[in-house]
Amino acid sequence: MNLTRLSNGKQVDSRIYPSLQKMFNDARASGLALFVREGYRTFQDQQQIMNERIREYENQGNSKRRATIKNQNLCLEEYLKKYK
Repeated sequence: MNLTRLSNGKQVDSRIYPSLQKMFNDARASGLALFVREGYRTFQDQQQIMNERIREYENQGNSKRRATIKNQNLCLEEYLKKYK
């Protein structure tokens, strides 16, 4: 996969960059300021984020199993909010 680095340091798939740039230009022309909050993540990066969340839940007194379930539920809730 070819990645393009944005001015904020985030990386996106190069195939989407022209459309992303057009969207940003159109938004600016309309007086809106957009930004890319998250870019491409490797599997390892994503796994590290998941593990950190699970550790946070464990540090709150949850068992490993309960922490994993809570993390999965959080991911599902975030997905549903985004694509509902």
